[in-house]
Amino acid sequence: MHNLLRIECIHPGLMTTIQDQGRSGQQHVGIPPGGALDGLSARIANTLVGNPTSHPVLEITVIGPQLKFHNDCQIALTGARIPVLADGHSVPFYQTINLPAGTILRLGQVINGCRTYLAVGGAWKVDQWLGSSSALTSTRQEHTPFAYLKSKSILNIELRESIQPVSIPSFWWPDYTHFPPIRLMPGPEFFSVDHRSLDLLLSQSHIVSRDSNRMGYRLKSRIQFSETSREILSSAILPGTIQITSSGQPILLLADAQTTGGYFRVGQVIGADIDLLGQLKPGDEIGFVMVTSHAALKAGDEYLNREALIMASIRKAR
Repeated sequence: MHNLLRIECIHPGLMTTIQDQGRSGQQHVGIPPGGALDGLSARIANTLVGNPTSHPVLEITVIGPQLKFHNDCQIALTGARIPVLADGHSVPFYQTINLPAGTILRLGQVINGCRTYLAVGGAWKVDQWLGSSSALTSTRQEHTPFAYLKSKSILNIELRESIQPVSIPSFWWPDYTHFPPIRLMPGPEFFSVDHRSLDLLLSQSHIVSRDSNRMGYRLKSRIQFSETSREILSSAILPGTIQITSSGQPILLLADAQTTGGYFRVGQVIGADIDLLGQLKPGDEIGFVMVTSHAALKAGDEYLNREALIMASIRKAR
């Protein structure tokens, strides 16, 4: 017989949402993919508790929630490092944790990174919209109100038999104390921009402003060039697209951004660096570097190989 776990939200933190790997195939009708901004951390968390990688997790942004677990269960934490206490005892990251019934989990404020992922073993009984349980912030909760944790929210999860707890060696843990340059490929309007303007984008560092969210990061810099005064047709944009506004401000788009835009698209973050974007928070400083298509493909292969090795280490330990 399966038990139904009840998780009660005592306090939701700054922004705690349900996220999975997103809703694909809807961009043509204006619906962004959404999903966990750091998809790899979410997949690792699910694997540590024996869930399919596509299962939902809680995405915890900057300041964590307080949650009460009404049944025995297993959890795992990945992503941004944040102080976590279970009934006053510190909870480690990147391993399977057994929680007894009645445990109150308190998550503090991130030490480095921006988003922490909490997986719970079992089948999540949450609604879906267009094949995904992910909160979609760009619709102002219209379609996914269930995916936003609030005080007194209840999550129900159908438990299954516990699995052998495992952990991941610390050398696989990501480091968010310093961010390497974000690698870019040229965007569609890259060659419409003069070299001096591009040098400004690539040679200086940029600070993520407070006016940032899951739709995109506004960067505290100005890339002045006359081309921004020209109008262009509204065209397709993707997570990782860098636009330059008419005032010269760079905007780095994320998973909840609109699917078309009318600003110059000067760069596109390579696939291997997309997850890293999800760990930037206001005040963090980043730079950009252009890479070749060959380098982007090589980085993509390295990203996939790293994930495969991490998952293999979990399976081996179990």
